[in-house]
Amino acid sequence: MEEVNNTQAQEVKKSMMPMIVMAVIVLVAFGSVGFFLMRGNNTRATPAVEGVTQESAPATIEVEGGSFYYKPNEIRVKVGQPVKIVLTTKGGMHDFVLDEFNAKTTRVGDGQTTSVEFTPDKAGIFEFYCSVGNHRAMGMKGNLIVE
Repeated sequence: MEEVNNTQAQEVKKSMMPMIVMAVIVLVAFGSVGFFLMRGNNTRATPAVEGVTQESAPATIEVEGGSFYYKPNEIRVKVGQPVKIVLTTKGGMHDFVLDEFNAKTTRVGDGQTTSVEFTPDKAGIFEFYCSVGNHRAMGMKGNLIVE
């Protein structure tokens, strides 16, 4: 009789084994998914303190300046967001000037790169242009839209 009970117990264990293995696999899978989903959500809220501002990284905008054009010729940014304009020239000598925010790069020749950083402090549409010769009059200008 004892032998029959042992045989039955072994059969029950054998039939339960695949279900146990499956349950462990499911738990590990859900645990892994939960871990990766929560990993990106570990930002901590910090209370706002009056009179203290946090420095944020500048929004870097790549601009190509060529024969009487800027590409892109329309740039959108946010008020108070630092901006870094990186100008790469294609043919001739060019610069990037934005009077309203006192932003001006150095003049650079074909294939060279220069940059300027500024923080727009007011909303509006502001013209930027190339100050070399008559490039502005020839159409080398664009708009900075500050929202």
